[in-house]
Amino acid sequence: MEYDEVIKSLAQIKHDLVKGKAKNKEGLYEVPSEALINAIIEELKLYRLVLTKNPNVFFEQERKLSSAFFLYNDLETDFIFERIVKYINEQYLIGPLKWLDQTRFIPRLSFHKCKFGAILFDGKQFNSKRIFSSINIHECSIHRMVLADGLLGGNDLEIYINKSVIENLSIEKSTTHFNFENTILFRECDFLYTINCKNNCIFDGYLRFQKCVFSKPKLETTMFHFNFINTVFNNVLEFTECEFNKSPNFHGAKLSTDTSFYRNRFFDLNELSAVGNYRQLKQIMQSLGAEHDSLMFHALEMEARKNTVLPRTIFHHEGPALIASFLLRHFNDYGRKYWRPWIWLLGLILVGMVLYLLPHGLGCNPEKYKAAELWQKSLCDGESSLRLTNEILASLIYSLQHSLGPIGLIIDNGLISAKMLSIKTLSVLQMILSSIFWYLIIVQLRRQFKL
Repeated sequence: MEYDEVIKSLAQIKHDLVKGKAKNKEGLYEVPSEALINAIIEELKLYRLVLTKNPNVFFEQERKLSSAFFLYNDLETDFIFERIVKYINEQYLIGPLKWLDQTRFIPRLSFHKCKFGAILFDGKQFNSKRIFSSINIHECSIHRMVLADGLLGGNDLEIYINKSVIENLSIEKSTTHFNFENTILFRECDFLYTINCKNNCIFDGYLRFQKCVFSKPKLETTMFHFNFINTVFNNVLEFTECEFNKSPNFHGAKLSTDTSFYRNRFFDLNELSAVGNYRQLKQIMQSLGAEHDSLMFHALEMEARKNTVLPRTIFHHEGPALIASFLLRHFNDYGRKYWRPWIWLLGLILVGMVLYLLPHGLGCNPEKYKAAELWQKSLCDGESSLRLTNEILASLIYSLQHSLGPIGLIIDNGLISAKMLSIKTLSVLQMILSSIFWYLIIVQLRRQFKL
């Protein structure tokens, strides 16, 4: 068959699929699942015919033919992959489809702007590993999707789902013989109601979620279930730039060191279940040595605990915990804001400087004048005078002395001193606050860099 004949045959198959049908209000052709499967099977037959009778057509027009075969647009239907597998198995046993294991021209199956009541990848394992190189779903709406290792396990089929809305996703372990060895990628997808991983699934392949949204903010989050309970990931599990409006449940799960939570946003901070979910993820990531992710989930756990478990008033036996949580939240956002503690410390220095300057509460201590360094002497108006020549600079230095901890001792020889008890009391309070700030900064640095 020549190239033009192939294209005409493909067009006829697509035409027969929607023959006599008009688009509905959503601009889609309503097609029975059997009709879709039959169209795919007809394309498989045509594909085999071209490869076996005139493979030069593929060598010459590979890119054009690859994009023309197995591409379906604007359909409202169901897709049950097992029916294709059944046909392949039946044909493979008698020989005509063994070319699937012998050619490098493995097709990909693509759906674009379709609406599916169900997409089912469940059923028996098929003989050939090379029916399709990948299945691509782009800008589609899916009510129910099932991925099962009985059909997907033990083969290298890749599944890419892009810019689609998925109401319910179920990942199931249906056999003891196969694990998920596939690459499964969800990119810019919205998951509305459930993601459930059932029956102790085992992933040996890649599972990636990129820029996905889990539960819409306007939906009731109690309706959304996000469970990977007792799931084993032996390879890459990746969440990148995703939005979690419901906390994921990984209780009993085993994750590999290739697990990453990169630049995600978590908004589930007001449900009791979130406390346990974040705590579990914190422990898992800590056991993997992923200190940054562990700190992130620790912060989320603390904030969710403040919103759900701790009392609303300080006049309670857990009132001190509420106060501590409040202070940590505003000081460094439970360890998530690395620069905020330094801003607080700078603010403490500037506020202290202003409070020392306004009442003119500082002066020179003549007893310390002789032992002072030359630059310090320049701040005083003579050896026996209490008056400062530059009150602004003196107030800044005095505030630094009481805010930099041990470092402040280097520039503190007692020459600049408080003239009033209130100023001395203020300096003591400043030193106490700065010590707390420094302690929290050092703890954060040690945890961040495991010093």
